[in-house]
Amino acid sequence: MKIEPVTDYRLTAASVRCTAQVRDSNGKYAFLMESTTNDYANQRQPCDTMKVGNNLDSKGYGIGTPLGSDLRYVRRAFRISK
Repeated sequence: MKIEPVTDYRLTAASVRCTAQVRDSNGKYAFLMESTTNDYANQRQPCDTMKVGNNLDSKGYGIGTPLGSDLRYVRRAFRISK
């Protein structure tokens, strides 16, 4: 199985563009963004954006590996570290 690199960066480009629009709007524009990306953007210079309210929901993430992969131990290590 060949794994292709991700080459579609439209979401990232949209997030950057919309964050810039929020910064340039003097409080007249808001942008709904995924929470992790939002937290990252809020900590970047010039630090003039903020998250308002709580997250709308929470999602879990999974990683697919081939059967018998040594990466299965990463899951166990992650559970222990929680």
